[in-house]
Amino acid sequence: MARLVDALGSDGSPALALYELAERLQTPLALADIGFDGDDLPEAAELVFEGAKAAEPHFASVSAARETLDNAFAGMRPGAGRTEGSRA
Repeated sequence: MARLVDALGSDGSPALALYELAERLQTPLALADIGFDGDDLPEAAELVFEGAKAAEPHFASVSAARETLDNAFAGMRPGAGRTEGSRA
């Protein structure tokens, strides 16, 4: 993952590196902007938690996965709090 971050010219996490690349390319940043239905967030959080719980300690709970998906749905910068970092 460090090689990905370096290749994308970022100082952050892989998620942040990809977000910054999307910003530079001026592509949609929010899941909502690419057609993701907000009503599907609860099911998506369950799937993310089940699929990532062994490999990604950040997703230690469904609520942690849901918070990340909520932020992605709104187009927030990875690692930003709910009140900062959105590109509205």
